[in-house]
Amino acid sequence: MALSAVIRITYILGRFAVWGPADAVRYPARPKPRSPWSRALACRADLVAQVLTFREIVAV
Repeated sequence: MALSAVIRITYILGRFAVWGPADAVRYPARPKPRSPWSRALACRADLVAQVLTFREIVAV
């Protein structure tokens, strides 16, 4: 769970770095592309969330 939080925080910081604070808190009409490491972290965060959900289903 802590890993997921760390990944989400770094993803949000990546949005702030590329988009700026005004566009990071809302979704702009034409967003700038995110940095490659930020996209990779978002994919890993999704994977962690799916694995944890699947683990709970299998445990039941």
